[in-house]
Amino acid sequence: SLSCEKLAHINITTTTTTTTTTTTTTTTTTTTTTTTTRLFDVSLKIFWQQLFYEYSNIWMREMRPRLKITH
Repeated sequence: SLSCEKLAHINITTTTTTTTTTTTTTTTTTTTTTTTTRLFDVSLKIFWQQLFYEYSNIWMREMRPRLKITH
């Protein structure tokens, strides 16, 4: 009966350890994903701003004089 009790105790310990490890891994993964997403959002924002800026510059340079001529 004593060996059975010991075995049960070992089983409980191993399961708890595995659960803890899994939880830690999941948390790390989630954090990494969030950081990556945030970085991606920021870079996308910068990209669009840059694109808009470039486009408006081209528009001001190329289209404005033409519009002035036609008016």
